[in-house]
Amino acid sequence: MSALRERHMAIEVLRKENRALKRRAASADELRETVVRLEVEVEAARAEREAWCVSASCVSLFLQFCIYGANVMGAFRARNAAPETPAASPVSITQSLSALRLEHAHLLEEHGADRAALRQREAELADVQAREVDACATADALLRATRAAEDRATRAERTGAPAEREVGFLKALNVRSPLDCLTSLSSMGS
Repeated sequence: MSALRERHMAIEVLRKENRALKRRAASADELRETVVRLEVEVEAARAEREAWCVSASCVSLFLQFCIYGANVMGAFRARNAAPETPAASPVSITQSLSALRLEHAHLLEEHGADRAALRQREAELADVQAREVDACATADALLRATRAAEDRATRAERTGAPAEREVGFLKALNVRSPLDCLTSLSSMGS
């Protein structure tokens, strides 16, 4: 009976520990979500800053290069006196460059979000694997405890069986205990 009580107490202790771990896991999950969100924001801010720095310095250099290239091409065409074809204007080149920059920033943002999601999934996987190892260890410990309790119960039954047979035999013979016999004798003598 005490083995059964011990088993119930052990199960109750494990349940309390399980509830405590679930609470801790929930708070850890909230923190992970916050970290992921902040990583995405940081990555987006870096991409925006990089795009701004690139746009500020490169645009002026690019425009100067385009103007220089246009002047060189104009001089070359004038020398060769070939019929003119419409060349790309610096404005159209700047617009395509801006579109490419925006697409690049968008792709960087998506990449940052994907990396953050991957990190979160890896953290969740590691957490689940750790919980699985803990659960397996707990299950093994409970199995060992159950087997030990069953062995103790079997030994107790084996020990108690001969005593029960002896009591049954004595009741069948209707034999009194030695103390009963002594009290009967003493009452006769008085």
